[in-house]
Amino acid sequence: MLINSGYKVKDVATEKQTVNKSDAITAGVGTVTVDILDASGTAIETWTLKNAFVKGVSFSDLAYDNDELRTLDITFRYDWAECANKGGIATQFTP
Repeated sequence: MLINSGYKVKDVATEKQTVNKSDAITAGVGTVTVDILDASGTAIETWTLKNAFVKGVSFSDLAYDNDELRTLDITFRYDWAECANKGGIATQFTP
């Protein structure tokens, strides 16, 4: 998906040098849904990011001396978002 968005991976032949929005949206991201959960795991809010694309990715450190999970943080940019809460009320937001 990142290669199709224009990201250049070392040792992979490609003409593109940077990620661009139009390619990123058509490369498969498009809409991202984020559920906000309560302590019991029930969704209390759902955010839908429209025309989202990956802005950045970062990995946590990997250590062999412990059992901690490795995390992956993904930052998205988007045109607008919709938020629906547990009561069914939807609101639109523009970043």
